[in-house]
Amino acid sequence: MGSLTGLLSERFRREHADALSRIVEWRVAEDADRETYEAHRTAVDRFDYLDRLYEATTPTLVVHGTADAVCPVTAAETLAEGLPRGEFHTVEGARHLVGVEASAAVNDVVAGWLAEQATDPDA
Repeated sequence: MGSLTGLLSERFRREHADALSRIVEWRVAEDADRETYEAHRTAVDRFDYLDRLYEATTPTLVVHGTADAVCPVTAAETLAEGLPRGEFHTVEGARHLVGVEASAAVNDVVAGWLAEQATDPDA
């Protein structure tokens, strides 16, 4: 469970021990092996997309935890700013698995954003 330290806040890990065991079981059963993980990290580190973001014209919501220890908030901000129709939203105190740790907040943000998109004639 130590590998979840950077992915989920201490508070979440303390208050949701039952979820931790399910996440660990899922990761043991389905996570990539070390070689595949390293290849993925290398690909992510080398991928340069910033000069092509203008091509993504679909409205896009970028949701990011403010305490993400895996991917810095500035990376998510840069992504949202580079997208022609990008919108950035943070979830205070959430880490990398923001959709797990703060599922209600993320669901509310996504539902609200989708409702706005449905009523926006330019969407």
